[in-house]
Amino acid sequence: MSVITKKIIRKWYLLLGSLLLTLALAYVVILTTPEVYKVSSSMLVRDESATGNQQFMEGIGLFEPQTKISDQTAMLTSFDIIRRTLEKLDFGVTYYKHDQFIQHEIYKRRPFDVELDSLSDQLIGVPIYVRFLSSNRYEISVEADEASVYQMAEEKFAPTKARDVLIQNVQKVGQPVRTPYLNFTLIRNEQEPLDTLSQYSFMIHPLERVTEQYQKKLVVAPFEEGSDILVLTTTGEIVEKELMFLNSLMETYIEDEVKNKNLLGLRTINFIDKQIATVADSLSQVEQSLRSFRDRTRTVDIGTTARDLNTKLDELQKTREDLLIDYRSYQNLFQYLEQNDYTEVIAPSVRNINDEVMSGLLRNLIELNQQRAQLKTSVRQSLPAIEELDAKVKSIRAQLHENVNNLIATTKYKIESVENQIEELDSQINLLPKNEQELINIERKFQFSDNQYNYLLQKRTEVGIAVASNASTKKVVEEARLDGRTPVSPNKILILLTAIVLGLALPVGALILADMFQDKISSREEVANIISMPLVGEVPRLRRKENALVYSRPRSAAAESFRTIRSNLLLQNHVNGASKTLLVTSSVSNEGKTLCSVNLASSFAVANNRTIIIDADLRRPRVHNILEKTNGVGLSNYLQGTADMSEIIQPTDQENLYVITAGKSDGHPGEILLSERLPQLINKLKMEFKFVVLDTPPVKIVTDALVLSAYSDINILVARRGVTSKSQLMDVEELHQNNTLHNLYVVLNDVQATKGHGYYE
Repeated sequence: MSVITKKIIRKWYLLLGSLLLTLALAYVVILTTPEVYKVSSSMLVRDESATGNQQFMEGIGLFEPQTKISDQTAMLTSFDIIRRTLEKLDFGVTYYKHDQFIQHEIYKRRPFDVELDSLSDQLIGVPIYVRFLSSNRYEISVEADEASVYQMAEEKFAPTKARDVLIQNVQKVGQPVRTPYLNFTLIRNEQEPLDTLSQYSFMIHPLERVTEQYQKKLVVAPFEEGSDILVLTTTGEIVEKELMFLNSLMETYIEDEVKNKNLLGLRTINFIDKQIATVADSLSQVEQSLRSFRDRTRTVDIGTTARDLNTKLDELQKTREDLLIDYRSYQNLFQYLEQNDYTEVIAPSVRNINDEVMSGLLRNLIELNQQRAQLKTSVRQSLPAIEELDAKVKSIRAQLHENVNNLIATTKYKIESVENQIEELDSQINLLPKNEQELINIERKFQFSDNQYNYLLQKRTEVGIAVASNASTKKVVEEARLDGRTPVSPNKILILLTAIVLGLALPVGALILADMFQDKISSREEVANIISMPLVGEVPRLRRKENALVYSRPRSAAAESFRTIRSNLLLQNHVNGASKTLLVTSSVSNEGKTLCSVNLASSFAVANNRTIIIDADLRRPRVHNILEKTNGVGLSNYLQGTADMSEIIQPTDQENLYVITAGKSDGHPGEILLSERLPQLINKLKMEFKFVVLDTPPVKIVTDALVLSAYSDINILVARRGVTSKSQLMDVEELHQNNTLHNLYVVLNDVQATKGHGYYE
């Protein structure tokens, strides 16, 4: 098990606290986040194009070009069609109910309605709070530092925003509210219960913003690749609103298609009606002339020759009239091709022009132009759909120009030919008697007007039948419905899983980061990872202000830890009869080396070994304080030759344990330790004592420990958890690798006691 893993296990309470906190936050998020549902529908958008051979009646085929699914998708998501859809729905004002810390939207089952003044300015996007004081009185409150103002009459935003808005009034239900930026009437809905303890609010939205919101969240995509079925999807808090929107959108889209298909037919009917009115007037006048002639001349019929000439002349004049109508329509068509709006063009087939190619090209051009107009409301000019339509329009216009020019030239030639034939017949009629000539002219005019009138009535009937029989090729496959029973947002499972992951990851990450930036050692594993010297023992944290624990509290966990250190040292150094000198040091001060020195010496003495401890830390002596001895004559006095060995050795309260204190001297400690009397003293002591323990200054502060290590058999480095840094241990490791400190062992001090140690208390 790694060091960091053990640290994490020891800090289990941090993980538990963090997990409880993140789960509580997740619960608040789930509780306060409005639930959003997904609604979907589908429709078939395949085009069934009509060709000349598939036309219902002669001259009444309305051409429908094949449209790509991408174009249909762009049209369904266009701003224009969504806006016209929302105009049918009541989405301009949203209503909310506030329950404690939760706000949720209400739609149909709301206790009141707001009727906006369509001629006044209104605050936009600002919550207007409503609190009912009774069933017929309520309080409104509005507060905003800055808010947009919408001019309802002109359907545009005001040039300047309202600032420092503060409205707080008590109103009667049904009484108009009149303020500079807010004008409405609140109507009570008696069918719904009123909660006077709760607060309500509503917010006003301009149609453009609502359209933008629905355009952003509307998703239209094919059911599958290559499919002609489109799936429409949207999301919202109120399922009923989203259902109404999708159904209305599909309805609007189908209505647009039927309207576009009928556009040419309706304009053609209008054109025919004008022609019928003109012909009817001419026919009425000719009838009156015929009656007057017969009454005046008493002539009822004409001869066979005159009748034959009259019949031929009628046919030629009818042909000329038809050709003139075609000629004028071609000229009008040529003029219309020079402009960008092709919705005013009359269907050429109505003029009995059975040119299938030109008819199809013209209707294709009109259809493409209408598609482009719809796409421009929602996409930029540079998008591929617009560019593709522009290329198609350009190609069709070029073809139409060429066809129309050819038809104009051909028709003009035919008119000239018919007029020559009419002139020849007129010359023959002029040879007839005067009464017959006049009667022929009158009957010819009557017959021509009557034929033309009947022809127009027939064409109008045909166009009317074609328009009435038009049906949309787009069909609703499935009306809007709720997609799943659970909301898509908030995702409760994901939120809870995220909370669990964060609840565990945050404290673990914090511990890992703390470990990365923590330079102090915290466990024996960290010590083992840094140094190569053996770790002979751990000293638990002392909870009482006691020092000589092996002697005063022999059954304590600390006393047992020093016995363990003693045993490990003896096992690794095979101490038999020969005496040993042990040097105890540390890397820096305050690591507990003196405490360890005294207790280690005490543990040897407890085992019936004559032991002496020397306070060789002449700079900051502390051994005498722990053993409660006076620091009078000591080591420094002996090294300077002012005292003998017998004068500096003091017995302690513990049997077999003796001490040489540091003593007092005015000399420099480093120079005193270089005295020739020091090795003599060590040799003499080793003859009298089994173990000689040297308590020395920190090795990283002064060189005293390195000087004294020349006389020691075993060197012990005391490291303290939370005090000794990793870099300091690395420096000591370098000394060991260089053999500056030989036979070096490590003791870890101030370790957290485990349950096993309690056995000894």
